[in-house]
Amino acid sequence: MSSVAARLNMAAYVRQRLIEARDFAAEALLPDQRRFDELHERRHWDFDDPVERERYVHVLDAVKAHREKPILRALEVGCAAGVFTSMLALCAASVVATDVSPVACNQTRQRIATLPHVTVQALDVLRDKPPGQFDAVFAMDTLELLKGPWNVAKAARKLCEALQPGGLLALTCCDLQPANYLSRILAAPMLNTGRSAVAYLDGRWGMRLVHRELHTGPEWYPDHIIAIYHKRA
Repeated sequence: MSSVAARLNMAAYVRQRLIEARDFAAEALLPDQRRFDELHERRHWDFDDPVERERYVHVLDAVKAHREKPILRALEVGCAAGVFTSMLALCAASVVATDVSPVACNQTRQRIATLPHVTVQALDVLRDKPPGQFDAVFAMDTLELLKGPWNVAKAARKLCEALQPGGLLALTCCDLQPANYLSRILAAPMLNTGRSAVAYLDGRWGMRLVHRELHTGPEWYPDHIIAIYHKRA
């Protein structure tokens, strides 16, 4: 490829990333419920992708490795289309799946319609109190979508408070650590990186990090941090 063609390809790539950044910034100004309703209505994320399902298996395996007893009551914050919910339901006696988006809640209800031990309800983790105490809490790619570090801290505290002593919190975050200056500019709309969220929780509210791994996939798929915390009994 000639140097001119390479520059044209790079210019096209940068233009597309800037358009995506503009659209992301515009969506970020919407109220959370409306913003996520629109994302779920147009199926912005493909949670049924085999790569995503493989990551979900890694999360559940990590939780099982650090928990001797079966999960009696699990809470999922940010259930989206219910793909992870349906997998979690195979490992827990009772599951409460929540999302700020009514559209996402409806998609999850359709997916788990034959699972009577799973309930779905709308919940804004920044405004609402989690519905009770649980021995396992899951937040899959949720914290980094909140607006600003103060909201991340607020949501993280609620997740910890919903966890019974001796319980486990499973957290996954997209690991945005751009390698060069241009990539850092293009990634700027994602204000909260996975590494900072994971580090923030360790040692707070009785939480101790017991498992951390970087889950990688194909070249097009972003790395994800999988973190498991134990709450002091």
